[in-house]
Amino acid sequence: MIMLVQSPLMLWGNVYVTGNSEGNETGMDYTTIKYNSSGDSVWVKRYDSGDLGDYVGSMAVDAYGNVYITGSSATIKYNSFGDTVWVRRYSSYPLNYAIAVGVSGSVYVMRSTTGDTTDVDYTTIKYSSSGDLVWVRTYNGTGNSYDFASSMAVDVNENVFCNRKK
Repeated sequence: MIMLVQSPLMLWGNVYVTGNSEGNETGMDYTTIKYNSSGDSVWVKRYDSGDLGDYVGSMAVDAYGNVYITGSSATIKYNSFGDTVWVRRYSSYPLNYAIAVGVSGSVYVMRSTTGDTTDVDYTTIKYSSSGDLVWVRTYNGTGNSYDFASSMAVDVNENVFCNRKK
């Protein structure tokens, strides 16, 4: 899986790509690349949790060029130079499907989780700009149905809008 994100930095021609690549005997790893306007790679970052599979779910880039990656094993913030600012794990599987960044720098992650019974719910997690856990909310739809995480958005007032699929 390769995902391309367009950000406010596109006016300077930077392009960010993230996906999975095979690690050294540890299965898949996250791989994130920043390209400049000439198509040259500015930096390449790999994340290996030590587990057998680190799968990217989503990426976001804020107005300052900070890059946020989330997936099966962690949520990561890189600064515009590719330095790791923080890494946060919120249990392992299943996959984090969506990530969004608010105007304050707060980071929102949406994932599917196993519910109280055999159903699937989705959970939304909010981290501060420094990576501190702020809150966790789980949605269990009507009738303990299967509520799979799908997509999310955050408005200028940092209201969070989550979309699910059945």
